[in-house]
Amino acid sequence: AGSEFQLIGRELVRHGHRVTVVAGYCRDCPFSSVYECVQVWRPNVNGPIHWYASRLPIINIFALALRSLEQGWRIYRFLESVHRRQPFDVLEVSEGGDLWHALFRSFPIVAHLHGSRYTFLRQAGKPVGRSDWCHRRLELAAISRADWVVSPSQAMLHVVEQEAGRKFRRASVIPYPLDPALLEDQPPPSAKPNDA
Repeated sequence: AGSEFQLIGRELVRHGHRVTVVAGYCRDCPFSSVYECVQVWRPNVNGPIHWYASRLPIINIFALALRSLEQGWRIYRFLESVHRRQPFDVLEVSEGGDLWHALFRSFPIVAHLHGSRYTFLRQAGKPVGRSDWCHRRLELAAISRADWVVSPSQAMLHVVEQEAGRKFRRASVIPYPLDPALLEDQPPPSAKPNDA
């Protein structure tokens, strides 16, 4: 998980909350570990369906969307098994969302905007293919069904609302956190003390 989740997770734990993070699969990483009192899971959610679809003419347009559905289903099943053992109060999902939980929810969902491939291509003036467009439709369906949408900036929230064609019912802007250690008034390690 990234530094944002480390900082937020650490603070939530410090305030007495239980935090669980489902991070991307890593062949060389443990399936389950605890880091700074945060439970980290790394399930392998890859499957073959989207790979085969990407090799077929015409159907390959839907390969990214199929990957999202395929991996999302595996994440859904994994989270449900964890939820049965240790119930969640809320689930925060990244931009791609969790369409399966958005449709069949067991707990409240917060969609955290980070910027999708589609959004980055559009904002950079690059061509957007049909595959990216189909994938983005699925992402927006999941985001639109979330109980709350969180964005690191008002500009990103506005862009995604334009993509969705409507304002989200409940949305907040929460800027990315800074590690307090970065704000401490200390000279850099290479600086020498003032002899004067």
